[in-house]
Amino acid sequence: MAESSQEKMNLLSTRLNQEIVLLVFAIFGVILALSWVDAIRALVLETLGLDGDSLKGKLAYALIVTVVIAGLIFFFVLLLKVAVQSKIGRS
Repeated sequence: MAESSQEKMNLLSTRLNQEIVLLVFAIFGVILALSWVDAIRALVLETLGLDGDSLKGKLAYALIVTVVIAGLIFFFVLLLKVAVQSKIGRS
């Protein structure tokens, strides 16, 4: 019984460490995104020849970034589905 309790504690410790690592990665991702936001905005606005202070420029930037991010999310959801189906197929 004590061994089972020790195994549960080890599993809990491992899960906690995994969650902490994921949170740290998420924080780094936010920092990276914030550091690139101005460069990406300037690139999009310059490519489209729009003024960044105009409503048209802000809307164009927001729309392009939204479409790109939505596409990436869709792509990763598909990858996750394939991975889960492949894991279920192996069981």
